[in-house]
Amino acid sequence: MLEFTVPVVADRNMVREAIKGKYNYPQWSIQLSTNFNLGVISTIFFHRLLGPITPTPASFLGISYPTADLPSLDDDIDNKISQLLDKLDVDSHHRATAEIHFQTREKKPRGWFKSDADEVKSWEVWTVDVTCTPGVAGVANTDAIRTSFEEAVVSVVTTCDAHKDHIPALSTMDPSPFPYAIVV
Repeated sequence: MLEFTVPVVADRNMVREAIKGKYNYPQWSIQLSTNFNLGVISTIFFHRLLGPITPTPASFLGISYPTADLPSLDDDIDNKISQLLDKLDVDSHHRATAEIHFQTREKKPRGWFKSDADEVKSWEVWTVDVTCTPGVAGVANTDAIRTSFEEAVVSVVTTCDAHKDHIPALSTMDPSPFPYAIVV
């Protein structure tokens, strides 16, 4: 199993606004924070789903990234980002992580005292390490956010291109041929 970490730094007020809506910041800040989180995680999924998916282009602060148009995946990501932001609200260091596990099912030998369930093993784990910086109300440091986002996306693409040999063989042509889990 391979493990990778993607560090993400974002303005705390913007990340919180995207989900909580507790601050009255300009509308553009809501869009920035939503796309930032979705962009990094969507890039990871796009490069590891490996099924017959059509890329849907997206852009954040002028930086393009690919997404997979799968509504169930989008719902999963949205729910986990909400959980991540809840963790950020209670963490005094303003840090939280989300792990994305790409898995495979292995058939277990059947017998008298063995269960009928297949064994699920992770073949790759991505840790998105989010650190929120304190921001000034209504002001976002877009240059720092753009740089952090670009570094995160480039890191994901470079890592995915360099590490392919460990990926299990595809046994189906589903858009998402491997089970996955997002753990916050």
